[in-house]
Amino acid sequence: MKEKHSPMKLVTAVALAMVAIAPSAIAGSQLDYQVGMADARVTVGNLTFNIWLHRKRPTFLMEPSWATMLSGRKYADPVWRTVADAFVTPVGCGILVVRPLSRMSADWEATYNCPDGVNFLSLAKAQRKFLKRGEPLRFSTP
Repeated sequence: MKEKHSPMKLVTAVALAMVAIAPSAIAGSQLDYQVGMADARVTVGNLTFNIWLHRKRPTFLMEPSWATMLSGRKYADPVWRTVADAFVTPVGCGILVVRPLSRMSADWEATYNCPDGVNFLSLAKAQRKFLKRGEPLRFSTP
């Protein structure tokens, strides 16, 4: 005999599915970034953060390195702003917004703005090898 499915069971199943996938809406921002090795490393004090550049938007993803993450500390907004500023200011760019990608995540996103004539992505791409070692971005390749 075939079992009838009640509308209430269907509503409950849909509600549970929506709750389960809600974090992925936030994670969608993380998925916009290239997977793999970080594009850069930034050290502030004794804390190290990895940076992934967005290839189409003027944003980048920041995440603590494993060593920094294992310290178990949570970082307040000013720390993330300092990391973002340290990455872009050597070439005259500024940070417009720094935001967490979720309440539970250690991933933050920064939106930057550069003056006319500064192609941030081109500079970062040309210097990726140096940036991954934690060296600052420069106007010309070292």
